[in-house]
Amino acid sequence: ISSAYQNDSRTSNEVKVVTITNLTNLRLGGIVVDCILTVLKNYTQGTALLKNIIQTGAISSYVVQSVNVTDYNECNNPQDYSCVGNQQCINTVGSYTCNCSTGYQFNASLQLCIGRR
Repeated sequence: ISSAYQNDSRTSNEVKVVTITNLTNLRLGGIVVDCILTVLKNYTQGTALLKNIIQTGAISSYVVQSVNVTDYNECNNPQDYSCVGNQQCINTVGSYTCNCSTGYQFNASLQLCIGRR
C-alpha cells in the first residue's frame, strides 16, 4: 500500500506514512486491511485520488473490492491544530481553519480575536 502511494507522482510527496491497524483473514481467501494514511497537513488532492490509486490495481496482484476513506479531524486533538485564545477549530477536508468565537472578531494587525466593542 505504501509503495503504491510512493510510486505515484500525484501522492509520492503527499502521503507520509501508511500504518496498518488491523488485518483480517476472510474464510473465502481474502484479506481485509485497515490502515491509516498520514498525509501532509494541507493535502489538496482529495480522497477520490487516494481511493483510485489503490483500486486501479497498483498494489501487486491483489484485487481491491472497496476502499473507505475518512477525513482525520484535527480539531479533536489540540496538538494537531494551532487555534489559540478566542478561536475555535473548524475541521475541513484535509485540514482545518480557526474562526473567532462568538462575540469576537479577528484583528489583522494583532493577528488574534478580540472582543467586539
